[in-house]
Amino acid sequence: MNYLRFCAFMGCQCIVSGPVSAAPEKKPEPKDVLLLETSKFEFLTTHRGRFAYAVKATQMRHYKSGNVELDGGIELKILEEKPGHVQQQVHTSIQAQKLLYHKASKTCTLEGMVCVQKPEEGLTIATEKLTYNMQEEMFSTELPIEIKQHKNSIQGVGLRAHKDLTTYRIGDPNGTADMEQTTSSTTESL
Repeated sequence: MNYLRFCAFMGCQCIVSGPVSAAPEKKPEPKDVLLLETSKFEFLTTHRGRFAYAVKATQMRHYKSGNVELDGGIELKILEEKPGHVQQQVHTSIQAQKLLYHKASKTCTLEGMVCVQKPEEGLTIATEKLTYNMQEEMFSTELPIEIKQHKNSIQGVGLRAHKDLTTYRIGDPNGTADMEQTTSSTTESL
C-alpha cells in the first residue's frame, strides 16, 4: 500500500511517496531502574538515641521504585522495648540469604535458610521463605516451618504470626509442646 506523507528535512518541506511500514517498535522500559549498588552493606538506625536495628549484607541494590534487594549473608539485629519496661529491650536476630523489600506493597521477604531467633525467650523459627507485611505487622509463609522454644519443637506447613512472635498459627502442625511453657504463645485467630 502506498501513501503520501509530508516531512521536514533541513528546513524544507517535501512530499514522500512509498510503502506503508509499521512504526518502529518501542522497547519496553525496564521494570525497575537500578540507582545504587554496593557491596559489604551495613546499616544502623536508632530510635530516641538508642540502637533500634542493624542490617548487614554482602550486596545491596536500591531501585528507582524504592525497592531494595540484599544478597548474601543477611543479618538483621532488632532491639525492641518491652511494653511497660522502657529499660528492658528484647533482642531478635534474623539470618537469610536474600532480602527483598517491596515499597509499593510494604512487604519484606526473606529467602534462603531463614532463621529467626529470640535468645531471651529460647525461640528459633526456621523456614526457606518468610514475608513480613509492614501494614499488618504480620509474618507469613506457605512453606514448611519449624519452631523450637526451649524443649518444644513444632513443625508444620505455613505460618501466620504477629510481629512479636508471641501469637501465631501453623498449618498442619506436628511435634511436642509442654503446655505450661507455651501459655505465652497462643494459636488464637490471626
